[in-house]
Amino acid sequence: QLTGTEEECMEASTHHPQLNINNISPVLDSCLGVLCVVLFVFGTLSNTVAGLFFVFQKASSPAQIYFKQLYIMVAVVDVLICGTTFPVADTFLNGRKGPMFRNGGFCAVWGVLWEVLPSVSVLLVAVMVISRVILIRHPYYKLDIRRLRIIVCVYVIGILLRVGIPVFLDTAQVSYSRRVCYCFVTTVPDNDTGLLLQAATLLQLALPIVPVIGGVVLTLVRFRSLRSFNRRSASGKRAEMLDRATVTIVVMCSVYIVCNVPVFVNYCYYSIWLFRSLGGSDLVRTYIDHYDSKFLLFYSWSITYVFCVVVNSNVNVAVYYWRMKPFRRFVVKCFYP
Repeated sequence: QLTGTEEECMEASTHHPQLNINNISPVLDSCLGVLCVVLFVFGTLSNTVAGLFFVFQKASSPAQIYFKQLYIMVAVVDVLICGTTFPVADTFLNGRKGPMFRNGGFCAVWGVLWEVLPSVSVLLVAVMVISRVILIRHPYYKLDIRRLRIIVCVYVIGILLRVGIPVFLDTAQVSYSRRVCYCFVTTVPDNDTGLLLQAATLLQLALPIVPVIGGVVLTLVRFRSLRSFNRRSASGKRAEMLDRATVTIVVMCSVYIVCNVPVFVNYCYYSIWLFRSLGGSDLVRTYIDHYDSKFLLFYSWSITYVFCVVVNSNVNVAVYYWRMKPFRRFVVKCFYP
């Protein structure tokens, strides 16, 4: 997002007195802060348990080994997403003063992490549903976990370069704003190159939802034929396990879609301002004119880009517990040995 300095925002908000930062709702901020704390505690602990379960889970076939490693990656990313929520909760509970984010080094690290983690989460979900679609069309295809690791590493390096190069060239910077309650990579005002880099970010986060939705639809369409194939080629117990695995992935991807639709909508709304502003001046003023309500200006980004992402990471554990009997037994043994 391009939000400008606090001084620029205060000056621009004089044209919209109701959008002054001092007019935010302390009750809503406190509620969001408490919810973030709950999501932080539950999500970090539960995803850690889930990660341990997948690490110790036995896998024999290449497909089982592949999806086991994929689930481990998802659990690790979800732990990091939930773990990095605490500074946002602390900010909401302390009048948006951002005690942690005011530290420049911490702000930079957190901002870069939050560029990487949601993007990697999107990648893993897309890979998960695409892998399942491949197995539906080609049941004997051997999925290669080494290729997946290479893809993830290259993707992370690409994100770091996309963030690092603009910062190094002074076309972007990592900054904190009370309006969004977290640190983010923002373009330097009045810089078309920086705005185009924001457009690249938009494509990176918004486009993966297309193959995810397509994969879910195709899986549902082909699920009956896949179930018939499983019944013919595997024993009753194994066929049931394959069916449950497919349904689990469909549910996880559906949860991802629901949790990320708000982000997608917000980025589409943001992109309207983005392309209208190319070559323009007084970007902060036009930004506040575009986000012209308290909710849009003070809460839309933190709710869609942070809160919904963390909710997704928390709900994933609930899906594991609902769909995976071995995981339920593992949780019971952890807390009631």
